[in-house]
Amino acid sequence: MIEKVQESHLYMWLKEKDSKFLSKLDETIEYANTILPQINNVFASYTVHGVRHSINVMEYMYALVVDINKLSELEVALLIYSALLHDIGMIANVDEIKEIKADHAILGERKYSKVLEKYGDEMTALQECVRPVHGKRARDYIETKMDERLFLIPESTNISFKSELAQICMSHNEDFEWIKKNLHNDEKKGHFDLNAQYISVLLRISDYLDIDEQRAPLYLYKYLNPKEFSDLEWKQHFVIENYDKIRRNPKTNELEIFFQGTSQDPSVHRKLLKYFDAINGELKNAVDLCESFVDEKYLLPLKTNVVNQIQSKGFSFSDLRLSLDYNAVTNLLMGEHIYGDRKYGLRELIQNSIDACKTMEESATKMEKFRYQNYQPYISVILDKDRKKVMVMDNGSGMSIDILKKYFLNVGVSYYASDDYRLQDREYSPIGHYGIGFLACFMLSDKVEVNTVYYNEQKMNRISFERNSEYICLTYEDTVRQQGTEIILDYDQCLSVFNNNIERLA
Repeated sequence: MIEKVQESHLYMWLKEKDSKFLSKLDETIEYANTILPQINNVFASYTVHGVRHSINVMEYMYALVVDINKLSELEVALLIYSALLHDIGMIANVDEIKEIKADHAILGERKYSKVLEKYGDEMTALQECVRPVHGKRARDYIETKMDERLFLIPESTNISFKSELAQICMSHNEDFEWIKKNLHNDEKKGHFDLNAQYISVLLRISDYLDIDEQRAPLYLYKYLNPKEFSDLEWKQHFVIENYDKIRRNPKTNELEIFFQGTSQDPSVHRKLLKYFDAINGELKNAVDLCESFVDEKYLLPLKTNVVNQIQSKGFSFSDLRLSLDYNAVTNLLMGEHIYGDRKYGLRELIQNSIDACKTMEESATKMEKFRYQNYQPYISVILDKDRKKVMVMDNGSGMSIDILKKYFLNVGVSYYASDDYRLQDREYSPIGHYGIGFLACFMLSDKVEVNTVYYNEQKMNRISFERNSEYICLTYEDTVRQQGTEIILDYDQCLSVFNNNIERLA
């Protein structure tokens, strides 16, 4: 087992090159060895993070690279830097913990007292404040607390890769689309090539693969005696018996990820299967992205489904799964089936706008731009006969891409009933709780377009979809438009729901 970063394959490669990155890397390694143990201030009950985890991640990165000799020294150095620092956002010192518990420091949008109210345990509440935003915290930590000197290109006094590293570390905790929107794949830093998207992909996959008893020692599990969800999180590590999880298939010459072991608990097995599903989704996205790069040195010839060789003992799982038919479900849930009349779809949309405006009203009290001019909510229903459109518009809080994906486009999952909303510092109790989302639009129109700007972002998310297809068209654009949401419906279809009675609609 490799015990030191200096013994890792990535570091040894740089050493063989007599790389000038090594002196700064050695300082960063020493820094990481000192600072990463502080993760235990908050996450002592979690599986092992820190330099041991970083080394494992580095070794998986090395195994995924097709030909390391084709990468630049900067790219290899960044693999090591990102493996060392991607979890640094999990650190909270004693003073910060006090500030969080006093509700003086709001992490993301979660308020500690609200989280504590849900979980009833101080340490769990603290973890659930820090964990969801630890990627952003890693970025901020690197950018604001670490010496710029550690990230200078050799022989340069001002060319730094600090910002790129910070973004790469943040990316491991974000939606995959975030990589394509925020990282580049064809930069130059001094004389060195830099494909930050590729490094991010390797970091994300390698982070997933560090799951086995090395990361969850049995003696530590017995000492900590974790409960409920944490207990399952530890136990799934014990199932995995192989430390090396990347191999080359002799028939296809493809790299593949495989897991071997024995499972004796159906609950743990279900959690592990869900974990494998998550890895499969990550692999598919990663391979597709790498195939889009111009240079073949960044290819990822990797099978996009893990090889599951976990043997169950005392129970069995089939390949059968519960499934839902999109058209059948949408037809069942819309119109008269639930609401008695399709025209109530407009009521749902207006209720959504009321909730968004009330939420924005609370947010505005804490925003600098509304300090001298109070937020004035509005909701408009516009009938545009010439353009054949009906528009429901508001200047509420809008929807981020995460809210769109997790809630608006996810039938039966309500944003306002979720932890993402309920654990914020809010007093308003929303009208909508049922997660009807986009189905309310289909009560009024077969084709729908949604343009929305989230209140603390500067880009507009534009989605369009049709009643008879589950496929969504999504585009992003930078905008100076104020926050809020505009839903565009077909004029003739919408009016027909109201028997073409414009007054009843207006």
